[in-house]
Amino acid sequence: MFFLTISFVGELLVDKERLTERLHCIARERAISAGFLFGEDTARSLHEVIDEAVARIEKEGKLEDAVANMEAKSNLMRLIDAMAQEARKTPEDSDTNELHPHNYNAAMEKLRPLWPFC
Repeated sequence: MFFLTISFVGELLVDKERLTERLHCIARERAISAGFLFGEDTARSLHEVIDEAVARIEKEGKLEDAVANMEAKSNLMRLIDAMAQEARKTPEDSDTNELHPHNYNAAMEKLRPLWPFC
């Protein structure tokens, strides 16, 4: 009796577009799980920030680096959590469920440096 064993080595299939889309999804999901949505200006700005972060990852040659990808995802979640925390403690935001540019700015001030976002 013969047994044929086939093993596959997992290959990290990451391209710029896939990583960008994944980070956008993570940002939306994290905000929603915290009870927030992005205001129009914030959504547009965060879209640009994510695009620039992925370009930085690519420029540094880390698109296929699993550790770098996990760090980017983790740091994005930290950013969204900090934005939600800022929104909860800001009086003008207490009656809304939107995250605004000033929440982003305050969060970034606390988290800098936050690779690959700044």
